[in-house]
Amino acid sequence: MSPLQRSMAFMREKNYLVEKVEFWNSWSKTRKDLFDILDLLCIDKTGGRTVGVQVTTMGQKQPHVRKIKASKHLPYLLKAGWRIHLHSWRKLKKTGWTVDIKEFES
Repeated sequence: MSPLQRSMAFMREKNYLVEKVEFWNSWSKTRKDLFDILDLLCIDKTGGRTVGVQVTTMGQKQPHVRKIKASKHLPYLLKAGWRIHLHSWRKLKKTGWTVDIKEFES
């Protein structure tokens, strides 16, 4: 299971509608994220809260933190009331997979 699939399952367990918003551009052979920073768009089924999620591994956490902080779209997403999370996955020997969640704030 990929980190993206793990985050999708994790957010569904937390009662969110989840949609993958990252796509592969076969012409340019690049991945394109929503607003250049989001892999998943999640909506809370009970409260309607919108959460955008970028997914990575723990080893790539810091470059993704810098990418999100540098995004020209981040202030607008936060002003619109969206929560922005970075899910960083790693495998622990004894307990299996774990996720570190960083939330970005204005």
